[in-house]
Parts: sequence; C-alpha cells; structure tokens
Amino acid sequence: DREGKPSFGIGFDYIATGERTDVTNLSDNGRDAFVARASFKIPLFRNKYNAKVQQAELNLNSVQQDIITLENKLETDLYTALRDRSDAQRRFNLYDTKQIQRVEQAINIMMESYSSDASDFEEILRLQRKLLEYQLKRIQAKADLYMANSYINYLSGVNNITENELNY
Repeated sequence: DREGKPSFGIGFDYIATGERTDVTNLSDNGRDAFVARASFKIPLFRNKYNAKVQQAELNLNSVQQDIITLENKLETDLYTALRDRSDAQRRFNLYDTKQIQRVEQAINIMMESYSSDASDFEEILRLQRKLLEYQLKRIQAKADLYMANSYINYLSGVNNITENELNY
C-alpha cells in the first residue's frame, strides 16, 4: 500500500579513503568523503500499484469462493449421506419386518402341505432361496446404514481427534 504513495528520504554517506602515494600534487589527498543526499518519490503512473491492489482483491475473492464451494460440497455430501441412511433404514425395516416373515410363513405353509400331500418340492427350494436373498439384502441394508452413519459422523466431525490425542 505504501508503494503507491509519495515518499521522501534523506541520507548521509561516509567514504573512508586512504592517501595515494603514487600521486603527489592532489589536493585533499587522503581526505575522507562525506555525502549528503535527499530523495523524493512521486508515483506518476499508478497502474502498477492499482494492478497489485486489484490482484490482491481477486485473490481474496477466489479464496472466498473456494470456501463457499467447500461449504456447498460438505452440505451436499451431508444431505446425500442422510438420504442414504434413511434409505438403508427403510430397506432394513422392509426386509426385517415384512419380507422375511412373509417368506418364512410361505415356507411353513409349503412344508405342511408337502408333508401331507407331497406338493412341489422345487417351490419350497425357491422360497428358501428367496429367504436367503432377503436375509442377505437385510444384512447389506444394515451395512449400508452403518456406512452412512459413519460418513455422517465424519462430515460432522463427531469422532475427529485433537492434536493432544495424536501420538507423534
């Protein structure tokens, strides 16, 4: 900021000189020199300084935009993780409370009818495969739920460690 403003300076220089022996007729031979000086700086062309100020303002604006972008990304990531958690919870409840129970009931009914009148054994196997498929989907939904919760904790900083907790 000071570069673009007028400035004034004064100075004093001292130069120690030794006497020359090869020349004999010099006046002031060996006398030390004293020089006073003054300087004035008047910036007539301010384009250079204005460009520096403008560059600093643009750099500040860029950093502010980077912060806003990061905040938006974190917010979007959080909403996505919350949606994923809700979906995983919904799927887990669906398989845990409805689908698996219905297939188990169907298997029990088929087993009773199979033992009494020898109904289709392949249908029982198909239902048991369906039961296993739903159990795997329930486990996957539970894993997705844990992953979403972990990511939400990561984004919110719940489990972040402090510098004091680091062991260097």
